[in-house]
Amino acid sequence: MLSILRNQLGKRSTLLVVGLIILLWVLFLDSHSVLNRVQWHREADRLREQNQTMETVIVQVQEELSRRDDEKEIERIARESYAMRRDGETVYRVEE
Repeated sequence: MLSILRNQLGKRSTLLVVGLIILLWVLFLDSHSVLNRVQWHREADRLREQNQTMETVIVQVQEELSRRDDEKEIERIARESYAMRRDGETVYRVEE
């Protein structure tokens, strides 16, 4: 009877150790481990935020491009970016 109990306890402890090793492997060592998944989710969140920012920039650029058809906007860009002036005007550039 004692040998049967020892045998069953030995099997249970062996199964427990094997199960613990498998659990540790899945949680920390596997290529799809919990740690890797947490890192991937953080990176995905960061990329989503970056994507949202870039979409906002795209909308702003598209609005600016649509305004470039306006004569006053074209004149403003020419004056600010290329230091163009009208006849008889004196332009003073102030650089910071």
